[in-house]
Amino acid sequence: MNTERQLHQRRCAGFSLVEVLVAFAVLALVLGAALSVFTSGLRVVSVGGDISRALTIAESLLAESGLESPLAEGQEQGVLKDAYQWQRRVSHAPWWTEQAALDTGLAAFEIHVTVSWVDAGRQRQVALSTLRPQRVSP
Repeated sequence: MNTERQLHQRRCAGFSLVEVLVAFAVLALVLGAALSVFTSGLRVVSVGGDISRALTIAESLLAESGLESPLAEGQEQGVLKDAYQWQRRVSHAPWWTEQAALDTGLAAFEIHVTVSWVDAGRQRQVALSTLRPQRVSP
């Protein structure tokens, strides 16, 4: 009986090597998955920041259109120091007729702005458009 008690105490005294190895394997799998989720989250935050910056640039380009000089059909482009490329295209609204311009004294312009950048080897872009009226000379 004494021997059985000693065997029982040895079995209950600690973990076997196999149990410890299995526990470490499970821990490694869980930590690997958690790290993957964390890294993906950081990537999403980074891309979101880039999109937010690009939208701010596009909104700024739309807002300044026609402020310094009257709107005219054409296209211009540029590159900002932080690697964002932009393009602004101004055209007469095709649905706004010359007769409508004469009747109202206004011309309608469509303004399209595209901002693009490279992120992790992938080309990304945002585009905004607006309509802008402008007084026409009689």
